[in-house]
Amino acid sequence: MRGLIALFLAVGFIAAPALAKRPLPETATPPMWTLTDKGANIVFVGSIHMLPPALKWRTPAIDAALKNADVVVFEAPLDGGVGESSKVMDRLGRFKGGETLSKILTKEQWATVEDAAWKVSFPAKNLEPFEPWMASVTLEVMNYVNKGFSPWVGVDMVLEDEAEKSGKTLAYLETVEEQLSYLANVPRRIGVKMLMETAKGIQTKPDLVIDLVEAWAKGDPEALWKVASDSMAEIPEIEAALLTKRNKNWIPKLEAMAKSGKRHLVVAGAAHMAGPDSIITMLRKRGWKIEGP
Repeated sequence: MRGLIALFLAVGFIAAPALAKRPLPETATPPMWTLTDKGANIVFVGSIHMLPPALKWRTPAIDAALKNADVVVFEAPLDGGVGESSKVMDRLGRFKGGETLSKILTKEQWATVEDAAWKVSFPAKNLEPFEPWMASVTLEVMNYVNKGFSPWVGVDMVLEDEAEKSGKTLAYLETVEEQLSYLANVPRRIGVKMLMETAKGIQTKPDLVIDLVEAWAKGDPEALWKVASDSMAEIPEIEAALLTKRNKNWIPKLEAMAKSGKRHLVVAGAAHMAGPDSIITMLRKRGWKIEGP
């Protein structure tokens, strides 16, 4: 499914939430930034790719940015989990040569994964063909789905569909292959650690997703970054793979857009726009004046 890719791009690695104890916000004002320096015209919207359908996040500012944009930019040309996305996931996310997930984990680790899978209504046996990082992402996605979140009402999906229908030019910061390679290329031991953090998060961190959505809904990138960075504290390699490296790779493309003379709307996971190594921080350090939080 599209969400399988989308979730770990939304905010980097976020340990999956257990049953939420607090209600989710009903409305949101997603964080936005504008770059109009040196003749450039770029609006940045920090997104969350999976959201509950009842949450109202459309604002006049987002509608105006979409209407005025010549080019609408997303992270990658996702295709609903079919076609190219499915082929790349199968090639990079599945074991080769007869290995299975339970065989590479200790009995204690596999028991933890089985328990987490049961809690998100996903048969653990269906994780057996997956590399640890892929199993981790699958558990996260299924947990969000199990709580009523959907990629079909996420910021990216909605804006991409509207942009395409209105005849906007679409552009992307990376390919599907590049996206998945960031995780596929981490050492397996890091993938196992990521999987175990996800499984334990399902069991022990019931309000993490609410903290994340609340910070995003308030348009508060500092609070959002705290949630994201805290969740990655035990696995700095994942933060480097999913955020820092990708942000650095996007900067030349964003600067080319700034110099193109066209109006761009850039929609990307909110954690890419928050924190000390965000695309916003990097662009500011390179001399671009950007208005926003």
